[in-house]
Amino acid sequence: MSNLRREKPLVSLDFVFNVWTVKFSKPQEPHDVNHSGVSDHLVTNFRFLDCTWNLTSTEQASRDFQAEHIPHALWFDIDSISQKDTDLPHMLPSDETFQEEMKRLGITNDSIIFLYDRPPFPSAARVWWTFKAFGHDQVYIMNGGLTQWKLKNYPTTSSEKEASLNSSIPQDIPLFKIHRREKMVYTYDQVLQNIVEQKDNPNRPLLIDARSKERYAGTAPEPRPGTPSGHIPGTHNLPFFNLFDMKTGLYHPVETIDAQLQTVLGSHPDSQRPIILSCGSGITACVLAVGLAECGYFNNYDYPSDLERDNERRGFFNISLYDGSWTEFITKQTAK
Repeated sequence: MSNLRREKPLVSLDFVFNVWTVKFSKPQEPHDVNHSGVSDHLVTNFRFLDCTWNLTSTEQASRDFQAEHIPHALWFDIDSISQKDTDLPHMLPSDETFQEEMKRLGITNDSIIFLYDRPPFPSAARVWWTFKAFGHDQVYIMNGGLTQWKLKNYPTTSSEKEASLNSSIPQDIPLFKIHRREKMVYTYDQVLQNIVEQKDNPNRPLLIDARSKERYAGTAPEPRPGTPSGHIPGTHNLPFFNLFDMKTGLYHPVETIDAQLQTVLGSHPDSQRPIILSCGSGITACVLAVGLAECGYFNNYDYPSDLERDNERRGFFNISLYDGSWTEFITKQTAK
């Protein structure tokens, strides 16, 4: 696994295709495969998750997945794998729900998970953050997603051509053990107490809004009907698409991402100041989390030995997601 570093989220499609080919191709099928870095452990525990999501229709996301996906990939339904007792969209699920869904998907604590999505929603970032929040570090985002996979003429399939999910997942897999990282999740009450009520305090946590500048400024409507526009007082704006190309599905080079992050963090950010990420409902803010991790700004992922390479340059950062984001904040504020 020399090509994988668990503190770096992004992985190349060529590397993933090599793993995919070793795991799934038949012995008699010729393939031009570079086996460098493809260990038996990686091949055995390799899992593919399609993170296709649609803002307005879960049914459309399901249809998109069924119509075309990478062979042997399973669909991680962000809207379904979520908190059940709330009207807020796709909030982080309970431990029990997450364990049940991981068993259904054949995911264990030994799984090495590769995620991808498709335009226009960079939803793999949300699934990456979800696994991190539940304590699973062996999870990576395929940079370029389905768009670049197809451009490389790598194979795709449809659900009609593949066996059913139940027939491909063993029923006796061990239960996924939860190691929840509470610091990765910020709540409405924390936003009120530590940011809104402290908006004049220069040392308050840094809250970054990943929506467009028009939505942030309140000059463009929110995509969810009935949701007022605007932003949380005391926040800064860094649109997620400054880090990610929505047409190509590729993250920008790390130097570009770093330069964008420094527009809100400054060139010498204070590592003792927590960073809180927000957006409309907790999806695109995770793109900023991916960018922060890729550039060497780390939150409490509990593996300091891996951070020593970058510690002198970056320091340690606590990076959290305000899961309810603007949708929860404005809903509760207008209900007062």
